[in-house]
Formats: sequence, structure tokens, C-alpha cells
Amino acid sequence: MPLGATPSYSASSTKPLHFFLHYTSNPPLVGGTASNYIMDTERLLQGIRFSDLKRIGQPKISLDWYLYPNFAGAVTFDGLWQVIIFANSTALHPATWGLQFWEKTPQGSIVWDSGQLTPDVKGGPSGKTGFVDVPVFGYALTAELLHTFAPGNTLELEITINTGSTVPLRVWYDIPQYPSQAIFPSTDFARPISLATFDANNTARDVFFTSWGTAQRQVVVRANITDPFGGYDVFRVDVTIRDSANRSIVTNELIVRLLGNRFSFNGLYEFVWLYPQDAFPGKYRIEIRVIDNNGAANFELSGNYEPYVEFLSKIFSIGIEFPVSFRVEDSRGQPLPKAKLTFLYAGLPVEGGMTDSLGMLSLTLFAGSFGVQVSWQSIVVANQNVSVTNATNFTIRAAVYYPEFKFVSNAGKPINRAMVFLTSPNGSNTRLPFLSNAEGVISIAQLPVGGYGLLTFWEGELVADARLNVTGDGPYTIRTKIYTLTVSLKDNSGAPLNQIQIVVSSGEGVFDFGITGTSGQATFSLPVGTYKVSTYYSGSYWLNYILNASQVDVPLEADRAISISLSNVPPPIYLTIGFWLIAGPAIILAGFIAMRILRKR
Repeated sequence: MPLGATPSYSASSTKPLHFFLHYTSNPPLVGGTASNYIMDTERLLQGIRFSDLKRIGQPKISLDWYLYPNFAGAVTFDGLWQVIIFANSTALHPATWGLQFWEKTPQGSIVWDSGQLTPDVKGGPSGKTGFVDVPVFGYALTAELLHTFAPGNTLELEITINTGSTVPLRVWYDIPQYPSQAIFPSTDFARPISLATFDANNTARDVFFTSWGTAQRQVVVRANITDPFGGYDVFRVDVTIRDSANRSIVTNELIVRLLGNRFSFNGLYEFVWLYPQDAFPGKYRIEIRVIDNNGAANFELSGNYEPYVEFLSKIFSIGIEFPVSFRVEDSRGQPLPKAKLTFLYAGLPVEGGMTDSLGMLSLTLFAGSFGVQVSWQSIVVANQNVSVTNATNFTIRAAVYYPEFKFVSNAGKPINRAMVFLTSPNGSNTRLPFLSNAEGVISIAQLPVGGYGLLTFWEGELVADARLNVTGDGPYTIRTKIYTLTVSLKDNSGAPLNQIQIVVSSGEGVFDFGITGTSGQATFSLPVGTYKVSTYYSGSYWLNYILNASQVDVPLEADRAISISLSNVPPPIYLTIGFWLIAGPAIILAGFIAMRILRKR
């Protein structure tokens, strides 16, 4: 950050400045005349004389006020010029209102004349805008004008009220009940224009040292303030100083004026900060605040100085700075881009920055010992202490790993195409899932240290909601609620049935199917649930076609084995066609022989 003064002016480039109408018993010489009627920005309503009377028989009253002190600098009023005046009469009566403005030299020469204006009038009795009556009413007289006044000249304001000669009229001003005033939209106002720091020897400098003696350890703050209405309009100038940890060392302390007076355009203000020998090293920020009389009046009314306050800031430092660079890398030495580094001094953050695409951050640090905290993806991945005594390069190895997660069933079998949603230690979730490979493995590059949630789905079913702490590359094994169902298929003699189809289904349809082997078994990996296990057998036995279909309900909450016996496989041999094709002729022959034997007898 470059050293220097930085202005921070009000958001508005035009401010409605209020000038109160006064009567003074000590008339100054202004606009070529000694006038008791003056206006200025001070809301000091005296009440010495606070009204003027137009008697019956006089058709109108004209009152003139002069800006005093004269303009100390050039001033432009651009927009709606408004005069607020309070008046009353002895009866309801119409009135004609007039305004006129002049710019005059100190000798009274007219530089500019607005001409007689017919202002827009608001105020008066209800339904009778511009009328006067017995109660005192406030009236707002408005005209749109643009004019720039030269330094040293004054503004003369004339208000004319014509009610005719049949009623009296009294005009009120300069008391709290009736604060008559003019409001001008000014593009010029009190503001700071320069801010500088000096040492005890009156030498301008931006760097100060704690090794100096007590008398030398001081920061002299000087601010140049300009106000086109004169020094009297500067109500307050104060200063705030914050250290490199953003702690307020000096808070809104008043700055004294060294040069200038109530008539001056320029004012020089000074504040001296005596800093201790153990002052925090690093950059300090000075901010001065300039409040004008309008700001003071606004604060009394609303508790807020805005918009009548201006700021100017500047950076200075205590201690010696050195250029340093940091490389942040992961556990395998690869760079970490966009890693956030926070530098702590005495446990307080004093500096910071972010690494570039090469994992590098270059900056200047003051001599001293710092704690460096590294965050990546909003997770703290390193804490390291460094000592800065000269220009140095540092390397920080962060706890960012390449972990491998392996998903297995309850029996330890790898789970292919497990769908995993990852929740990081900072609470963020992956928008798209990771998918495990045939070995049940998911590998993720550059994952920061911390506790992770792994919400795992398989075949549309939630099979694991695990949390584990990543502290290295792993591998980390996640055992899921996927269980092994072993189905044994036997015939009615207890012999295993080979090459028989088995279908496992759930309420949503077929989940899996298999074919028995020589052992008559088929195995299935299934999540928790209740399944229907269906067997389908078709074949021939002694020329008989045999069909068998069976179904059983199997609740599964752990590894399980079931046995299914097909009662009609094989059927009794004497019920088969083949049996009768072989045994039938023999039986017939035996019967024929038996009959021959019986006949011989």
C-alpha cells in the first residue's frame, strides 16, 4: 500500500448549507455598509432583537441580510435557493412575496444581481398558501439559480413581503422558536486538502522507530483545512489513529488550530501522538474528520453529522520493512493457488494476502516474529511461525492431501459405482457425486485436512453416512450397509442344483439376478431391505418336462444365507414317460409269460 493521503469526501458533491438570519448590536462593515442584519452558518440564535414590524399604512416590508464573514474562497451555489422566514399579522390576509440576491464587493459595488424574483411559496394557513394570519407561520421561498461568488465578496439577500396597507405584519428571526434562515445548494464547503506526518525534529517522514529516545518518539500530524466561508465555519477537526491490527489507538481526539482565524480560507491543524517504546510494529492509518457548523447543528437535531463531514486518511509505519515471499505447497510439494495467508503479531492479525497461480505471495513485513495462518478453501491448513530480519523467502507445507477412499460391503467386498457426496469441514457440499471404480476406490486430489462427511448411495439406496478425519493420503476404508445374501438351491434329495436362475426383486422391480454354480449357490450384494427371492427351474427328466417356480420373502439386515429346496425336482421315476417307455414292454412280456404258464397247468 503506497504511503500518502487519501481523501474520502461525502457522497454528495452538493450540500444544502443553512445560513441563519441574525441581528447584531455591533454591526460589521459588510457590502459597503454597516449592517445589523447578517447571516452565517452558526446556529447561535441570540434573541437580542428578533422581529421587525410593518405598520398599518405601509404596503410592504423589505429586509436585507448580508453574509458575514465575507466569502473566504470561491463558492458556487447551484440549484434551489431557499429562504425560510416566519411572519404573522392581525388577520387573515393575502401576501405577495419577493426575493432578490446580489453579490457585492467589500466597498459595496454590485458584481451580480439576480433581479427581482417571484419565488415559489409554501406555508401559511391551511388551504391559504402564502396568506398571513394571526398565528406565526413559516414560509419557504424557493428560486432556482446558479452563481459563483468571488473570494472577499459578500452575498446580500432581500426579502420583500407585501400585504397592503390595511394590516400590520411582523417578521420573526434569530430565536429558537423562529429560526429564519437561507439554504443554499453549495458545491464548496469545509474540507481537508492535505495530511502529513513529521518527527520531533519537524522533518516530514512516513517511517518511525521504537528505538528512538522518549523525546523523539512522537508522530506529529498536520492537516490543512480549507473552508470558503472562513475558519469560523470549521466546527471541529479530530483525528483517529489505528494500528496494523486495526485497533483504535487514538479515537476522535480534537486537533488544535495552529494557523488561521475565523476569516481565513486556510487553516493549519496539528496533533501530536507520543507512541510507546513497545508500540505495535506495522502500518498505521490516520483519519482526520472535518465537521462544519452545519454538521454541528445537524448533530443536535438528528444525532448525525452527515452530510456535513469530510475525511482524509494517510498511512505511516512504525518499524523497518523487508520484502518477503511465501510459497505454499501441498503434502506432495505442489503449489496451492488462492491460499489465504494471515500474519499475526502478538496474536493479532496485522497483514494478509492470497497466493497466485504458482502458490506464491510477495509482500513487505516489518522486522519481528509472526505467526502465519494459511487457509485454503476456507479451511486452516497450516500454522507456522516465521522471524523476519531481512529479505527472505519462506516455504510453507500445508496439510492438503491426496486421499483414497475405499468403499466395501459389510463382508469387505469392493463396491463398484458407489455414489458419494462429500461434505467438507467448512460445511460446503459437492454438487456432483464421486463414483467409486471397480475396486471400490475414489481418489481426490488436494483435499484439505479436517473432518469430512461421506454420504454414500448404491443402486439408489443410502448405504453409508460416515464421518472421518482426513490427516493424510489414507487409504480410508468405509464399510457400507451392503450385505451378502447367499442362496443355496437343492433338489428334493438335497443335491445342489447347477445353472438355475435366481432373481432378487424389491418393491421397485428386479434388483439383481444370478445363476447357481456347481455348488448350487448364488451370492448377491444388497442394501438393507426386504427382498423377494424367486427361482426358476425348467428341464427334462426321463422324458418328462419339469417346471418349478418358487418365491420366498427375505428380510436383510446382515449377511445371510438361505436354502431353497425344489420339492418336485426330480419327480418320482415311476411317474416319468421314460420310465414307462422302458418298463412298459417288460411288464407286458412278463404278463404274457405268466399267462402261458397258467394255461399249461
